[in-house]
Amino acid sequence: MIPQQTSLALVNTTNASGLQQRSLLKSFISNYTSETFFSEIISIALYPADFGSGSSLMRKESIIDYIRSFLKDIVQMVQKNQFPNQNQIKKQAGMISSILTVRESAANINYDNIFQYIAPPDLAGKKLINTAIQNKITNLENFKENLNNVITTINLYTEVKSISSNFILYDCLIDSIEQSTAGSIFDSIKAYSDLIISSYNDLSKLQILNKIDKAADYHVLKNKDTTHDLSRILSEYVSTSFNFYKTGYELIDNNIHGLESSSVHIVTAPSNHCKSLFLINLMRNVILNNIDDFEEDSAIVFVTLEDNIPKLTKRIASIFGNCNNDTIGDLYREGSQRIHQLKKTNSDITSLQDNITKIFDGILVKAIDDVTKFKTSIVIKHSSENNFSPGDLSKFVDRLRVTENLNVKLIVMDYIDVARPTIIESGSDEYHNQGKIVHELRQLSRNLEIPILTATQNSRSSENLRGELTNQLIGDSYLKVRYTDFIYMCRKCDFLTFLDNQVAYDVLKDESGAPPSPQDLVAYEALSKVLIPYEIRITKAKEGTAGKSKYMLFCTENLRIYDNVEQYVHDSRQLKINTRNLENEIVQMSATSNAPNFNDVAFLNQDF
Repeated sequence: MIPQQTSLALVNTTNASGLQQRSLLKSFISNYTSETFFSEIISIALYPADFGSGSSLMRKESIIDYIRSFLKDIVQMVQKNQFPNQNQIKKQAGMISSILTVRESAANINYDNIFQYIAPPDLAGKKLINTAIQNKITNLENFKENLNNVITTINLYTEVKSISSNFILYDCLIDSIEQSTAGSIFDSIKAYSDLIISSYNDLSKLQILNKIDKAADYHVLKNKDTTHDLSRILSEYVSTSFNFYKTGYELIDNNIHGLESSSVHIVTAPSNHCKSLFLINLMRNVILNNIDDFEEDSAIVFVTLEDNIPKLTKRIASIFGNCNNDTIGDLYREGSQRIHQLKKTNSDITSLQDNITKIFDGILVKAIDDVTKFKTSIVIKHSSENNFSPGDLSKFVDRLRVTENLNVKLIVMDYIDVARPTIIESGSDEYHNQGKIVHELRQLSRNLEIPILTATQNSRSSENLRGELTNQLIGDSYLKVRYTDFIYMCRKCDFLTFLDNQVAYDVLKDESGAPPSPQDLVAYEALSKVLIPYEIRITKAKEGTAGKSKYMLFCTENLRIYDNVEQYVHDSRQLKINTRNLENEIVQMSATSNAPNFNDVAFLNQDF
């Protein structure tokens, strides 16, 4: 099998000037046209077993299409790269495709009767079939293993194609240096350095399926020495790779102890039930509660596939900076309106833009400093819907490591439903694609040894807010449940207030356990429109306890999600101060912009 090979002999070709060239790309391609690999495909095609039994995420009919598509593509690749034996490869690929077609037609084709159905095009084709017969599969377990190896190898081919430009650049660089056309030695080293960085990023596309594990995948425990060896490995793992991040939320920290390394956590809820906001709150709380565990080169990555950067930043500024989200929105709207009015009168907008920049500086510096103390980095990234995959996420993490010297400690991706698999298989559907995305995220979390937080939307039946929260409400694909580690089912309960008994039990008790006083209840009554009951239930937990639920409180002002009313009360004074300060800055911006006919802003008259 190709993944097991440890060396490649570079294919030699001759260019137009008669010079010998070594081609790294052709060397890789030649492995996929070898007698060994072609005969292995024939062998699995001749074994009498259902293709669907060998691959967890591909249907049997799509496996045949996938292999057939590869054979067609490999023929095009050898023709494009002018392989000297391209005609023979074309014949062999056509013969294998015919074998698959016969198998697909439900004919009882096997090792013993293959020549009754297929006439080899030449002696090389006959040799391929005989090699498959001589190395025939003898049991179902070997068939499953060989089939999955072939699928993995074809996946590798698809990935190798995606980074083929780097192979060509290596060849060009070598030729340039050998022919003394690369300039100075410094220029050559610089070109090599740039190529290494580019390759490092592109090679991460291979990481999802083929990252080599650093640790051994088995251990024999037969005496004190072997037991000690494993104990030493575990000690090293705990010392260097294992982390447990507290979230500051009682439900999560008390029942699953926080967010563990190498785990995937899915927040799931109906549409417009604060999935994205809960992810931002979790990110904030993880930083706040574990700030001493982060270092200067540590980074938390938040990828949004739905909201753009300005919208995401507005939410982060509100949640991190404890400021009214509507007022921050007013800054966007009023600033935009002022700019447009000045443009209409051909007035200079530079001063107003500088003023708006200064206001945003103040908001963001305070928001980030309040949470990170500038001891760690937050990286926010946007990608268009249905264009971003776990492979792209892996590439981005590598890019941050190489170009920014950042070591990613936590990834938040918002969200699964608008992502895509790294490799879209022929004939795949939404059900399997959604499952594969989560499966790839799980593999990435293991490779990077960090937790990954993401979200998905529940089915329409979850809009019955009085129904039970169960994993059956997961939308599009139950495979998401199968492949994730933890699931937090959430919903806003607008039909309740935090004074209702079932909610009050969770959010109104003080540290002594005493219920609120009558005076407190009067004060709380005024907050019922600001604090919305937010129910969260742990519906899957690979570690810890599932089935536990708790009411929390979603604050419509600063978009924070609180464990209890007391936390909001603690924040409320500063919330009003921050909001009023921002309002005053907006007033000053409006007063100094000299834009005519500007309407007064109603929110400036709010009574705090």
